[in-house]
Amino acid sequence: MLGEPQPISAVTTTATSVGVLDHVLANLGNIFDRRQLVAVPRGVSPDAATAPLLTESNSPEYLRRLATSSIAVSLGGHPGLTAIQFKDRPGLDAFLARNPACAESLVTAHDGALIIWIRAVTAHRAPLDLPQLHVQMAGKIMVFDRQALQSRDEFLNLAGIQTVDLYSLDWGQDADGPVAAWLTTLTHGQFVRRTPRGRIVPKRDAWLDFLRRRLKATTAFDRATGRFWQRPNGDTWQPRDAQQLTGEIRQLVISAPIPGVLAHTWCDDEWLAGMLRCLRRVLVSEVPFAVDLLRTFVREALILAPGQDVTVAELNAAFLRYCRERTLPLIAQGVFQKLIPKVLSESPWGRAKSKSVRRESGAQNGFRGIALRSSFWGRAP
Repeated sequence: MLGEPQPISAVTTTATSVGVLDHVLANLGNIFDRRQLVAVPRGVSPDAATAPLLTESNSPEYLRRLATSSIAVSLGGHPGLTAIQFKDRPGLDAFLARNPACAESLVTAHDGALIIWIRAVTAHRAPLDLPQLHVQMAGKIMVFDRQALQSRDEFLNLAGIQTVDLYSLDWGQDADGPVAAWLTTLTHGQFVRRTPRGRIVPKRDAWLDFLRRRLKATTAFDRATGRFWQRPNGDTWQPRDAQQLTGEIRQLVISAPIPGVLAHTWCDDEWLAGMLRCLRRVLVSEVPFAVDLLRTFVREALILAPGQDVTVAELNAAFLRYCRERTLPLIAQGVFQKLIPKVLSESPWGRAKSKSVRRESGAQNGFRGIALRSSFWGRAP
């Protein structure tokens, strides 16, 4: 799968003057941003070592420290530098066989750990632990230890670091549960927190984002009617009873792919009522069914009529009668005025709004070349 290993520790000459670097540092400096390379003094753990500031990272003094110290790499940033660590070569090779894009990225070995280095499109501090691999997105990882030169450190694939979408990777057949939970956390953040007294409580923002993403394609809140509306199968929008929606939210929370959350211990009626109030804000829509309803209305109420015209006010009055006669929900006048030009610009109408449709009271906004049917206007078009 990978080429011949290129030993990191094959050349261990340290700097004798400014600008004289050893083979290891030259390779690392070509691959990583200099600010991500951390000089680790003797006897100090990588996590305790201080990463350089921007102004310090290119200074001669810091280059000398890198050339004479052990070296660690600082994870994170944008996009997030991520290390996928494997326990053995078979596990690494199997992962690369499933994810060829990762084989184009840097792969190193240090102190028995085999690491694929990538930049994650979506990054978070949460790690992922599976039997064959560990994903780390925060902290520091040692890549060269000058105090343990007898260990075998290698560049298994000396290449640039590729940007990878973690959601598109094949993590293996046995990883669906924990990986799904981890990816959900990457998307929404941590779902629970522990209080000073040790009680586990939900984090509202994460759950709100989770529910918004799950519901936004099928559910909306209409301020004009003060109701939730849904079209679960892509059909026409229908009003949704708050109690029914609360039950759906409860099921989404309890079945969320986040093992160990124990949602049933706090997902009570009071918490669900609070989430429902928040969802009114994040799922608000200009009457989700309005465009479909207006398309039906103009199809039944209008005809193409060269030389004739109709004003927006006349259309709105006809539409209000149309909705009342059929007990359909009304659309606020401002929403109607905003959406009717969009509907009438579509085929087969192809009408653009005019600001000079003549009436006795003066010029008005309206549309030329169309007219209301007699049954909608009270007189023949």
